[in-house]
Amino acid sequence: MHDGMKLIGQKVTALDAALIERAERGDMDLAIGCSGDLGIHGCNMYVRSVRAGDGMVSAARFCDADWEDHG
Repeated sequence: MHDGMKLIGQKVTALDAALIERAERGDMDLAIGCSGDLGIHGCNMYVRSVRAGDGMVSAARFCDADWEDHG
């Protein structure tokens, strides 16, 4: 969870939409990874998708502040 938002096990498109909505309201700044994954600026977190059976759900990749996202 981040600021009341569940990051793991969600529909990726729904989570992306929620992140964009919060950024547009000025609640947070977004980071965009090299493969287009959205993240929360300052949290060093990117939303990823992982396979769940025949579908895909969200996962959160947290990284060190000095780490560079290369996909």
